[in-house]
Amino acid sequence: MKKLAIAFVYSASLNVLYYLVLPVVSGVLLTWLYVPDVVFAYDSVEYLQNEVVFGQINDSSFAWWQSLPLTLALGMLISLAFMSITQRFRQKRA
Repeated sequence: MKKLAIAFVYSASLNVLYYLVLPVVSGVLLTWLYVPDVVFAYDSVEYLQNEVVFGQINDSSFAWWQSLPLTLALGMLISLAFMSITQRFRQKRA
């Protein structure tokens, strides 16, 4: 039971890193390093004014909470496998 709790903590910390920390860090870096280009901006506006999309576009990036239980479970399985492999390796060395 103790290994399961440790695996959950590892998995939860990796999910926090993936879903919260990495987007914030990448957003800050993109904000600092962005250099606007006037010619490219004009070309993109011209494309948007001439092209019209009919229908519905589904964006699944807002459904991160749907994949959270799966990533927690997979992270726990990977953590448990890593812990059991390291435990067997330590037993063979001793």
